[in-house]
Amino acid sequence: MAVMLGFAALAIDTGRLYVSRSELQVAADAAVMGACTELGSIRRGAYSNVCRAAERYAALNAVNDTALGAESISTSLGHAAINSHTGKYEFTPRAGPYNAVRVDIELAGDKAVPMLFAPIFGRSELNRRPVAARATAMLIPRDIALVADTSASHNDDSELKRYRETGVNLEDVWRALPMPKGNSGLGNGEDPDRVANAGENDGGGSRDPEGNPSVPHDGPHYGYTSHFGWGQSDLGWNAATQAWNPTYDPKTDPGLVYLRKNQNWRNPDLNALLARDLYSPAEIRAIMSAQHDEDVSDGAAWPYRVAVAMGWASWSSGMTDKSGVPEGHWAECGREPGNGDTRVDADELTYVAFPGYPPEEQSQPWRRDRWNNYIRSYMDQDNGMTEANPDFKYRFGLKTLMNYLLEKRPLFDQSPDLALVPSQPMQAVKDAVRALTEVVGELDGDDAMSLEYYDRWGHHRENLTYNYDVIAESLDDLQAGQDGYYTNMGEGIQQAIAELTGPRARPHAVKIMVLLADGRANVNESGGYTDYTGGREWALDSADQAATQGIRIYCVSVGVGADRDLMQSIANRGGGAEFYAAGSIEDYSTRLREIFQTLGRARPVVLIE
Repeated sequence: MAVMLGFAALAIDTGRLYVSRSELQVAADAAVMGACTELGSIRRGAYSNVCRAAERYAALNAVNDTALGAESISTSLGHAAINSHTGKYEFTPRAGPYNAVRVDIELAGDKAVPMLFAPIFGRSELNRRPVAARATAMLIPRDIALVADTSASHNDDSELKRYRETGVNLEDVWRALPMPKGNSGLGNGEDPDRVANAGENDGGGSRDPEGNPSVPHDGPHYGYTSHFGWGQSDLGWNAATQAWNPTYDPKTDPGLVYLRKNQNWRNPDLNALLARDLYSPAEIRAIMSAQHDEDVSDGAAWPYRVAVAMGWASWSSGMTDKSGVPEGHWAECGREPGNGDTRVDADELTYVAFPGYPPEEQSQPWRRDRWNNYIRSYMDQDNGMTEANPDFKYRFGLKTLMNYLLEKRPLFDQSPDLALVPSQPMQAVKDAVRALTEVVGELDGDDAMSLEYYDRWGHHRENLTYNYDVIAESLDDLQAGQDGYYTNMGEGIQQAIAELTGPRARPHAVKIMVLLADGRANVNESGGYTDYTGGREWALDSADQAATQGIRIYCVSVGVGADRDLMQSIANRGGGAEFYAAGSIEDYSTRLREIFQTLGRARPVVLIE
């Protein structure tokens, strides 16, 4: 019986020890994984949170039906690095930068595991047996490819076509444009007043109808257009209720001037401005008359008289009726007189600088063509702006001019200054990416980051780097419609695959792709555009290729136009997740920053011991 009891004691108590050690190891694994996850999300210096996390997760696990207390747990922070000889990670306590955590749990003394049968042998040291467990986890460094959508639709939320859906910020776009030098862009800032000069840009102010300095303008002006009119808070979007309030009316906007084709204009304010700029009564009557709007032999006069009426061009008519004009004025302005008839002709005009492009690189023919395109091919045609409200048609001013740039001239080679403006959602994406780089930098987790972007084509922009400021600054230099209007999402993914699997990628780093989009993929594998079916298939095929290379894809959808079904499918195939930011500009800007901060802290954790 004694021998049998001895074997029973050995079997049962030994089994109890093994079960306890197993439970303790589970607790240590849970504690170190929770602690290391906390390490991946904290800012530098808040390391006490890591220890508390270890204690919290350990306490969720019981050993012998008894919760673990903090006194049994020891937490160490340190650095884990690959051993080139063994190919395994090795942990060095208290070595920085911290990227790993070790948790030791020991049950000894009164906390040791009680034995059931061993005490019958009369030895007190057998009453309880100590057990211990150790676990080490580390944050695996990431190679992160950021894939930005730079298709032209990344301007859409700043355009008038969306003014019923969100608080469009065209006024901010105007304020951010560089200020052309000289009098309305015509000179070097030291030349005398010119015809069709509403003020001096480099003088910092506009003028009233009498020519006296008025209040300083907040952005560049062009001819007489120095007043934006109703601001973005008045464009019908109510930020408090997050709904459209139908109070905005282009017909009553003081920043817009109605100059319809084939119509005589009766506008006392324009008359006063033209008279102030020394146009004679006969010239003013010709500018305001629709007599030559349908001339076809030498071209219609309407776009040219619009340009003169708005101060975007000065007219040297050659008329003999110059009552009130100082002798020698036209020669002082450097223009030869025109043919003297009552029609405003293109070759009689001198144009001011056109927005969005450096003035010093603009010839007179270039300026004429751009102003003419805005007037004739945009304001006389249906477009996204007039679909939102037909009353925008023939209403000229800073609103419709800025809208023309965003809708019709968004490409870098068309309007390079647009890289400097906060068009939405492009600006919200730039701000969110900067937040991501700041979070990744604060975590000091040995992550590397690259930048790819896509519009009609896919482009590799920045190599994998530890200098995260380079990524943010490089994206800041891009604009919506950087190199094309369309959305080649598949090629953007391909560019990220090439960087994450190429010679700059690290074999032991986790491969992460962050894919952004605000629209629908519409370029197929062969480069054919406006192919929404083929564009979708190309994007999904590329996502499958990324998944086979072990790349995890996180998708960020922006705005109401995003194809969330496609983005969710890509995230599912890439083993990641899809995030969504919508609502007003303020709402989705805030949400995007939150998403990117979450992604920055979503660092993979693995047990290495």
